[in-house]
Amino acid sequence: MHVGAKKEERSRVSFIDFDPAQLTEREDVQDLSVLWALRESTTVSWVNVVGLHDTELIERLGERFGLHPLVLEDIAHVVQRPKLEEYDEYLYIVLYQLEWHGEHETVAEEQVSLVLGTNWMFSFQEQRGDDFDPTRERLR
Repeated sequence: MHVGAKKEERSRVSFIDFDPAQLTEREDVQDLSVLWALRESTTVSWVNVVGLHDTELIERLGERFGLHPLVLEDIAHVVQRPKLEEYDEYLYIVLYQLEWHGEHETVAEEQVSLVLGTNWMFSFQEQRGDDFDPTRERLR
C-alpha cells in the first residue's frame, strides 16, 4: 500500500545499461520483460522508477529482482527515516532530496530509495526531476 502524496499522474520506468564500450537507454518502459535480463547481464544497469503509488509495479520489480517484502513496503511508504540496510545480495538506502522553492521560501522534500546490487541499481523517486541528472549526463 502506498503511503504519502501521489506526486505523479502515472508511474514511469526507465533504465540505463552500460559498460565501458556502450550505453543503452530507454525511457518510459511499458514492457517490463526487457528489464528481466538486466539482472544477469555483465553490464551495469540502472533502473529508475518515478511515481511510487503503483505498488503492483514495485511488487513485480521486487519479486523479479529478489527484493525483500519489507524493502518493497518501505519504498512505497514515503515517510521513512534515512537509513541503510544490508541484505545478502544488495544494499537498501533511503535518503531525502531537498529542493528550495525561493518564491515561497519553502523547502520541498522527496524520499528517494536506492537498491544497489552487484551490477544493477534501482532508484525509486516520488516525482520527476532530481539531482541524478549530472550522473546520467556523465554516463552518456
